[in-house]
Amino acid sequence: MTAEICTLIISAATERRRKPSALGSKHGGPRSEHSGINLFEDDWKIYSRNSGKTGHRILDTGVVENSMVTDGCRIAGHVKHSILFSGVSVEEGAEIEDAVVMGGTVIKKGASVKHCIVAENVVIGENAVVGEMPKDGAGSVATIGSGVYIGDGAKVGPAAMIDQNVKDGEEQW
Repeated sequence: MTAEICTLIISAATERRRKPSALGSKHGGPRSEHSGINLFEDDWKIYSRNSGKTGHRILDTGVVENSMVTDGCRIAGHVKHSILFSGVSVEEGAEIEDAVVMGGTVIKKGASVKHCIVAENVVIGENAVVGEMPKDGAGSVATIGSGVYIGDGAKVGPAAMIDQNVKDGEEQW
């Protein structure tokens, strides 16, 4: 999945957030309290292939709300209104919201990943902050390129496009 397609997914979610009536009662199923988008309606089919990994696992400390989680994921943190591709690891205390996280990515303990697109094989360090939720429906989507390391305690702004490693404690806006 390319970054352009992921941006379209986030854009569509943002547009529907502005128009919560876009999903009538006929669609039913889980809904995000703040966006109005229903990832499980028939109009939002997402096709993928099986990676051959084991099933996903949600640990005792893990919470998943209105999200899609594929095979091989291990979740000990909180995932809300997001899509996790194959083999994503979310450590205890980490928070993911309104994000698309591609395969093989590791979100370390205490990290915050919100309203962004994270490419494959990324490591987001302990207590790092990537993106932020938009205020009043307006906001940008942070993007993290493939294989990037976001250091412990680093901060990545909501409009940042990161294609190089970010050192521990460093800020990128």
